Amino acid sequence: MALLSVALRKLAAVNLTAEQMAVVIEIIAEQQEAEENRLAAQRERKAKSRARSRDSHRTVTGQDCDTPSPLVPPDKEAPTPQEITPPITPQPRFARPRETGNPIIVLQSAIDAASAQRWVQHCGEKRKPISVAQAEEQAAVLNEIRKLGASPAEAIRFAIGKGWTSLGVDYFRNNGFAFKAEQAAEIAEDWQNRMKVWDSDRTWSSSWGPKPGERGCRVPHPLNPKAA
Repeated sequence: MALLSVALRKLAAVNLTAEQMAVVIEIIAEQQEAEENRLAAQRERKAKSRARSRDSHRTVTGQDCDTPSPLVPPDKEAPTPQEITPPITPQPRFARPRETGNPIIVLQSAIDAASAQRWVQHCGEKRKPISVAQAEEQAAVLNEIRKLGASPAEAIRFAIGKGWTSLGVDYFRNNGFAFKAEQAAEIAEDWQNRMKVWDSDRTWSSSWGPKPGERGCRVPHPLNPKAA
Protein backbone atom coordinates (compact mmCIF):
# COMPACT_ATOMS: atom_id res chain seq x y z
CA MET A 1 0.00 0.00 0.00
CA ALA A 2 2.81 2.41 0.69
CA LEU A 3 4.09 1.83 -2.83
CA LEU A 4 0.64 2.56 -4.24
CA SER A 5 0.34 5.84 -2.28
CA VAL A 6 3.66 7.04 -3.58
CA ALA A 7 2.64 6.18 -7.13
CA LEU A 8 -0.65 8.13 -6.78
CA ARG A 9 1.19 11.24 -5.65
CA LYS A 10 3.55 11.06 -8.58
CA LEU A 11 0.70 10.51 -11.03
CA ALA A 12 -1.15 13.53 -9.70
CA ALA A 13 1.90 15.64 -10.33
CA VAL A 14 1.98 14.86 -14.04
CA ASN A 15 -1.66 15.97 -14.71
CA LEU A 16 -2.98 12.62 -16.06
CA THR A 17 -6.63 12.19 -16.85
CA ALA A 18 -8.76 10.10 -14.56
CA GLU A 19 -8.94 7.29 -17.11
CA GLN A 20 -5.13 7.23 -17.60
CA MET A 21 -4.60 7.33 -13.87
CA ALA A 22 -6.95 4.34 -13.40
CA VAL A 23 -4.98 2.28 -15.93
CA VAL A 24 -1.66 3.14 -14.30
CA ILE A 25 -3.04 2.36 -10.84
CA GLU A 26 -4.30 -1.01 -12.08
CA ILE A 27 -0.88 -1.84 -13.53
CA ILE A 28 0.87 -0.81 -10.32
CA ALA A 29 -1.58 -2.87 -8.25
CA GLU A 30 -0.94 -5.93 -10.41
CA GLN A 31 2.83 -5.46 -10.07
CA GLN A 32 2.54 -5.06 -6.32
CA GLU A 33 0.39 -8.20 -6.04
CA ALA A 34 2.89 -10.15 -8.13
CA GLU A 35 5.75 -8.92 -5.94
CA GLU A 36 3.89 -9.96 -2.80
CA ASN A 37 3.18 -13.37 -4.29
CA ARG A 38 6.87 -13.74 -5.19
CA LEU A 39 7.96 -12.85 -1.68
CA ALA A 40 5.41 -15.24 -0.17
CA ALA A 41 6.63 -18.07 -2.40
CA GLN A 42 10.23 -17.27 -1.45
CA ARG A 43 9.36 -17.41 2.26
CA GLU A 44 7.59 -20.74 1.75
CA ARG A 45 10.62 -22.22 -0.04
CA LYS A 46 12.92 -21.10 2.77
CA ALA A 47 10.59 -22.62 5.36
CA LYS A 48 10.54 -25.95 3.50
CA SER A 49 14.31 -25.88 3.17
CA ARG A 50 14.73 -25.33 6.91
CA ALA A 51 12.27 -28.15 7.60
CA ARG A 52 14.24 -30.58 5.37
CA SER A 53 17.46 -29.58 7.12
CA ARG A 54 15.93 -30.32 10.53
CA ASP A 55 14.63 -33.72 9.34
CA SER A 56 18.03 -34.62 7.95
CA HIS A 57 19.75 -33.65 11.20
CA ARG A 58 17.31 -35.75 13.24
CA THR A 59 17.98 -38.78 10.99
CA VAL A 60 21.74 -38.50 11.37
CA THR A 61 21.81 -37.85 15.11
CA GLY A 62 19.09 -40.33 15.94
CA GLN A 63 16.73 -37.79 17.46
CA ASP A 64 12.98 -38.38 17.41
CA CYS A 65 13.60 -42.13 16.88
CA ASP A 66 11.17 -44.58 18.41
CA THR A 67 13.64 -46.12 20.86
CA PRO A 68 11.92 -48.64 23.11
CA SER A 69 12.30 -48.16 26.80
CA PRO A 70 14.59 -50.68 28.45
CA LEU A 71 11.84 -51.36 30.99
CA VAL A 72 9.32 -52.30 28.31
CA PRO A 73 9.89 -55.69 26.65
CA PRO A 74 10.18 -55.47 22.87
CA ASP A 75 7.43 -56.81 20.63
CA LYS A 76 9.77 -59.40 19.12
CA GLU A 77 12.22 -61.70 20.83
CA ALA A 78 15.84 -60.77 20.54
CA PRO A 79 17.68 -62.94 18.01
CA THR A 80 19.69 -65.79 19.47
CA PRO A 81 23.38 -64.91 19.27
CA GLN A 82 25.14 -67.10 16.76
CA GLU A 83 28.26 -68.92 17.70
CA ILE A 84 31.25 -67.34 16.03
CA THR A 85 33.64 -69.89 14.61
CA PRO A 86 37.21 -68.64 14.87
CA PRO A 87 39.14 -68.63 11.61
CA ILE A 88 41.23 -71.68 10.95
CA THR A 89 44.87 -70.87 11.40
CA PRO A 90 46.99 -72.65 8.79
CA GLN A 91 49.31 -75.09 10.43
CA PRO A 92 52.99 -74.68 9.56
CA ARG A 93 54.40 -77.31 7.31
CA PHE A 94 56.96 -79.41 9.04
CA ALA A 95 60.21 -79.56 7.22
CA ARG A 96 61.25 -82.97 6.05
CA PRO A 97 63.88 -84.47 8.35
CA ARG A 98 67.33 -84.08 6.98
CA GLU A 99 68.90 -87.21 5.68
CA THR A 100 71.17 -88.79 8.24
CA GLY A 101 74.11 -91.03 7.59
CA ASN A 102 77.44 -90.85 5.86
CA PRO A 103 77.74 -91.94 2.21
CA ILE A 104 81.37 -92.91 2.78
CA ILE A 105 80.34 -95.41 5.45
CA VAL A 106 77.58 -96.76 3.18
CA LEU A 107 80.04 -97.29 0.31
CA GLN A 108 82.36 -99.20 2.61
CA SER A 109 79.96 -102.14 2.35
CA ALA A 110 81.42 -102.65 -1.15
CA ILE A 111 84.83 -100.95 -1.24
CA ASP A 112 87.61 -99.95 1.14
CA ALA A 113 87.41 -96.71 3.12
CA ALA A 114 90.10 -94.94 1.06
CA SER A 115 88.34 -95.70 -2.23
CA ALA A 116 85.00 -94.65 -0.78
CA GLN A 117 86.41 -91.34 0.45
CA ARG A 118 88.17 -90.76 -2.86
CA TRP A 119 84.93 -91.35 -4.79
CA VAL A 120 82.79 -89.09 -2.56
CA GLN A 121 85.40 -86.34 -2.75
CA HIS A 122 85.58 -86.66 -6.54
CA CYS A 123 81.79 -86.32 -6.92
CA GLY A 124 81.82 -83.30 -4.62
CA GLU A 125 84.46 -81.62 -6.75
CA LYS A 126 82.23 -82.26 -9.77
CA ARG A 127 79.38 -80.49 -7.90
CA LYS A 128 77.44 -83.75 -7.75
CA PRO A 129 77.51 -84.63 -4.04
CA ILE A 130 76.34 -88.13 -3.20
CA SER A 131 73.39 -88.68 -0.91
CA VAL A 132 73.04 -91.71 1.34
CA ALA A 133 70.39 -93.17 -0.98
CA GLN A 134 72.69 -92.78 -3.98
CA ALA A 135 75.55 -94.34 -2.02
CA GLU A 136 73.37 -97.39 -1.34
CA GLU A 137 72.60 -97.78 -5.05
CA GLN A 138 76.25 -97.38 -6.02
CA ALA A 139 77.34 -99.91 -3.38
CA ALA A 140 74.96 -102.41 -5.00
CA VAL A 141 76.60 -101.74 -8.40
CA LEU A 142 80.06 -102.25 -6.93
CA ASN A 143 79.00 -105.55 -5.35
CA GLU A 144 77.67 -106.66 -8.73
CA ILE A 145 81.03 -105.77 -10.28
CA ARG A 146 82.73 -107.96 -7.69
CA LYS A 147 80.47 -110.88 -8.65
CA LEU A 148 81.54 -110.44 -12.27
CA GLY A 149 85.14 -110.98 -11.23
CA ALA A 150 86.38 -107.39 -11.20
CA SER A 151 87.73 -105.25 -8.37
CA PRO A 152 85.35 -102.55 -7.04
CA ALA A 153 88.35 -100.40 -6.13
CA GLU A 154 89.63 -100.71 -9.71
CA ALA A 155 86.15 -99.79 -10.92
CA ILE A 156 86.20 -96.64 -8.76
CA ARG A 157 89.60 -95.63 -10.16
CA PHE A 158 88.31 -96.28 -13.67
CA ALA A 159 85.18 -94.16 -13.04
CA ILE A 160 87.20 -91.27 -11.59
CA GLY A 161 89.48 -91.40 -14.64
CA LYS A 162 86.43 -91.12 -16.87
CA GLY A 163 85.08 -88.20 -14.84
CA TRP A 164 81.84 -90.03 -13.96
CA THR A 165 79.67 -89.09 -11.01
CA SER A 166 77.43 -92.16 -11.12
CA LEU A 167 78.03 -95.88 -11.51
CA GLY A 168 76.43 -98.58 -13.61
CA VAL A 169 77.53 -102.03 -14.80
CA ASP A 170 76.69 -101.08 -18.37
CA TYR A 171 78.85 -97.94 -18.06
CA PHE A 172 81.88 -100.10 -17.32
CA ARG A 173 81.07 -102.80 -19.87
CA ASN A 174 80.49 -100.30 -22.70
CA ASN A 175 83.71 -98.43 -21.95
CA GLY A 176 86.09 -101.41 -21.98
CA PHE A 177 86.39 -102.14 -18.29
CA ALA A 178 87.60 -105.74 -17.87
CA PHE A 179 85.36 -108.20 -16.04
CA LYS A 180 87.35 -111.37 -15.36
CA ALA A 181 84.30 -113.60 -15.15
CA GLU A 182 83.09 -112.38 -18.52
CA GLN A 183 86.56 -112.77 -19.98
CA ALA A 184 86.68 -116.37 -18.72
CA ALA A 185 83.34 -117.07 -20.36
CA GLU A 186 84.54 -115.61 -23.65
CA ILE A 187 87.74 -117.66 -23.50
CA ALA A 188 85.81 -120.86 -22.79
CA GLU A 189 83.56 -120.14 -25.76
CA ASP A 190 86.60 -119.61 -28.00
CA TRP A 191 88.13 -122.96 -26.95
CA GLN A 192 84.84 -124.70 -27.56
CA ASN A 193 84.74 -123.38 -31.12
CA ARG A 194 88.37 -124.40 -31.69
CA MET A 195 87.72 -127.91 -30.45
CA LYS A 196 84.74 -128.21 -32.78
CA VAL A 197 86.99 -127.39 -35.69
CA TRP A 198 89.59 -129.95 -34.46
CA ASP A 199 87.01 -132.67 -34.00
CA SER A 200 85.50 -132.07 -37.44
CA ASP A 201 88.61 -132.00 -39.68
CA ARG A 202 91.64 -131.94 -37.39
CA THR A 203 92.42 -128.36 -38.32
CA TRP A 204 94.44 -126.44 -35.73
CA SER A 205 95.99 -122.99 -35.84
CA SER A 206 99.54 -122.60 -34.59
CA SER A 207 98.43 -119.46 -32.71
CA TRP A 208 96.33 -121.71 -30.47
CA GLY A 209 99.43 -123.45 -29.15
CA PRO A 210 100.09 -127.22 -29.15
CA LYS A 211 97.39 -129.47 -30.57
CA PRO A 212 95.09 -131.45 -28.31
CA GLY A 213 96.89 -134.46 -26.92
CA GLU A 214 100.30 -132.85 -27.30
CA ARG A 215 102.40 -131.74 -24.34
CA GLY A 216 101.70 -128.14 -23.36
CA CYS A 217 98.22 -128.06 -24.94
CA ARG A 218 96.32 -125.06 -23.48
CA VAL A 219 92.83 -126.41 -24.09
CA PRO A 220 90.96 -126.40 -20.74
CA HIS A 221 90.72 -129.85 -19.20
CA PRO A 222 86.90 -130.19 -19.42
CA LEU A 223 87.19 -129.69 -23.19
CA ASN A 224 90.29 -131.89 -23.65
CA PRO A 225 90.16 -135.05 -21.55
CA LYS A 226 93.46 -136.20 -23.10
CA ALA A 227 95.36 -133.20 -21.79
CA ALA A 228 98.43 -134.15 -19.75
